[in-house]
Amino acid sequence: MDPSSPAFQRMVTLQSELFKVLANRTRLSLINLLKEGERVPLITLRETLGISKANLSQHLAILRNAGVVEIIPTGRTSIAKLRTTKLVDACSMVRELLKEKLANDMVPFLDEMTGEKE
Repeated sequence: MDPSSPAFQRMVTLQSELFKVLANRTRLSLINLLKEGERVPLITLRETLGISKANLSQHLAILRNAGVVEIIPTGRTSIAKLRTTKLVDACSMVRELLKEKLANDMVPFLDEMTGEKE
């Protein structure tokens, strides 16, 4: 895809907006709690994360507006569900990249601790 094309520019904009949505510890925690298409009651999410109902509602609204989750009313309560598990896969890939970076960053420190030189 040509980087100067309108389609490419639109895709970059959409990616940037999604990354902004995901650049929050609580929202990433919610995604991990909803992995594998599980339907989780909102009360369970709130209690697990230890946040207020208003705070949970705010984060879920942001994720819902970004098309990441859906909220399904079920009588007196509601449940949350990821719209796709691809986001969980992407988060797993990022964690693997971070593990590699951390391991590589530790090599000089470990070498120094053991007295080895490069």
